[in-house]
Amino acid sequence: MRETKVYLVLEKLTNRERGKFLKFVSSPYFNKSRALIDIFKLIHKDLNSSRAKPFPKEKVWKKIQPNTSYDDVRFRKYLSDLQKLVHEFLSVETFTSNDFQVSVSLLDYIADRRLKILEPTARRIIKNNFEKSDIFNSKRYLEYYKAYMVLHDIETLDQQKGKISTNFTKLSEALDVYYFAEKLKLHYDSLIWQRIDSNLNSDLQYIDEIVNIIEHNDLLDHPPISIYYSIFQLNKHPNIDNYYYDYKEKINQHITQFPSYEAMYIYTAGVNYCIRKINTGNSSYQEELLSLYVGYMKSVVDYTGELSQWTFNNASTIALRTGKFELVKTFIKEYSPFVKERFRNNVISYNLANYHFYKKNYDEVIKILRDVEYEDIFYNTNSKTTLLKTYYETQEYDPLFFLLESFRAYINRNKSIPDSRKVLFKNLIRFTKKLANLPPNSKKALQKLKQEVTERKNTINRSWLLEKIEEME
Repeated sequence: MRETKVYLVLEKLTNRERGKFLKFVSSPYFNKSRALIDIFKLIHKDLNSSRAKPFPKEKVWKKIQPNTSYDDVRFRKYLSDLQKLVHEFLSVETFTSNDFQVSVSLLDYIADRRLKILEPTARRIIKNNFEKSDIFNSKRYLEYYKAYMVLHDIETLDQQKGKISTNFTKLSEALDVYYFAEKLKLHYDSLIWQRIDSNLNSDLQYIDEIVNIIEHNDLLDHPPISIYYSIFQLNKHPNIDNYYYDYKEKINQHITQFPSYEAMYIYTAGVNYCIRKINTGNSSYQEELLSLYVGYMKSVVDYTGELSQWTFNNASTIALRTGKFELVKTFIKEYSPFVKERFRNNVISYNLANYHFYKKNYDEVIKILRDVEYEDIFYNTNSKTTLLKTYYETQEYDPLFFLLESFRAYINRNKSIPDSRKVLFKNLIRFTKKLANLPPNSKKALQKLKQEVTERKNTINRSWLLEKIEEME
């Protein structure tokens, strides 16, 4: 059952979206089949469970048709009908979530049906939904253009020549802002894809001419052009820091004027830039990366109502590396409730253990991790790594050596861990064991180990090992 298309699609929806879909599928306007409602409820219940128990189609059938033998053809028809309802729901959600789009559609209807009596309503819609909007992304400019063009059509069709109020200059400007901003955005997208596939032909026509027009016609006063122009320059001149700080300034000025789904996209451009800078050895960008992650997480939660466990872990790790320890506790308090329930305990315990490790509260680390065996490979291997370092820091050598051997056995027998990843952990285990077994005052052995660790770059937590060696020196 969990491999069916409708299950996999519903799995991608947030709890909030599935709650709205329940209202949708329960409405007789959209659905008259009680069986489809019951199937969805069973899927929704399973998605919110630990999913440890099997969830076969026959079990679902027995719930919806208790007095009838399982009929695979009929059941597949149920799933197909439910899938169509999901598609319809997503279409309705997408449409109704955009007030501008709904408004323009109503204006189109008024114009098509020549409903002159609703002309005051059309003007009021424009005034309320467009002129008073606090959203200024490129789509808003396009909708502004569409709305006023519909109003112009209404006036023209009625031959109210003396009453036509269309401002052609503003209409032209709105269309230009939409086009130029989207062109800049498309250019950034093409660069991202070109990094993935260097053979991709991503050259866009007129991009240099568009940038020239923007720079010489005061178009940077418009938020979408201002933001995407800064992203354009950020990627065109990756080695000039001033372009990054200009991008950051534009975010501070304009990010609240973009819907949360687009704010996510804008923050991602800066996150990717900071990661590239850090990967080239510029560690000063770690704090910049953290500040962008904070904004990114807020946008994700505002838009989806959920937060990926990996986004949470990345933000917490960066906070610890930059010495913003207490921020991890803030993340746990404010954002862990938005992590899916089946991952939430892992996220909290794992990041809380790392927090205490960085704070040197080693007793707390041991208390959290000693008796925990995570099912997820990421949490299991990384928590063992943290516990390993904790035992070394506290000179608890008996549990350390026991953990080193059990960790090695876990790595060797687990086929889900790629060989390249196994090497990282095996090197950490080997070097930690050597470090713990070093005879006192053995400078020669210490220097040999230091050289080994320095040269063996495919070692996880290599910087920690070198730090411990330097302490011994």
